[in-house]
Amino acid sequence: MTTPALDEAYRSDGALNADSVLLDPANQPAPAGRPDAAAIQPAARAGVIVVPTWHLDSNVSWYGPGFYGKRTACGQAYTESIIGVAHKTLPCGTKITFKNPANGRIVTAPVIDRGPYVAGRQWDLSGGLCLALGHCYTGALYWKMG
Repeated sequence: MTTPALDEAYRSDGALNADSVLLDPANQPAPAGRPDAAAIQPAARAGVIVVPTWHLDSNVSWYGPGFYGKRTACGQAYTESIIGVAHKTLPCGTKITFKNPANGRIVTAPVIDRGPYVAGRQWDLSGGLCLALGHCYTGALYWKMG
């Protein structure tokens, strides 16, 4: 019985020849043509670092029962447990951290909807967020970006 010779056309690019050299992966040199990281990303200049500060908003409300089962302006299904907040102008997904001064709870939530549509209000908490904060009424909360 004879073994047929392999067709050269079906050899992979990684085929070994008699003169091939095997290298230890740990000792391989860095690939050529790779740019120097320091040349791409220069050192940061000295400057001012802005740390998000807490802002007190005395007129934060929540919304829920009439909207459960519908879609938010950002495309999510609005449920009783969704953690999010409505804001008129911030982009969808922007993270806002809220702190309840009455109990000290802190929760970070994304903007998921548009609103509130009551004059003088900046934030509308979802039902899930109001439960997490213990703030299911209109009143004061601290907030900051991030």
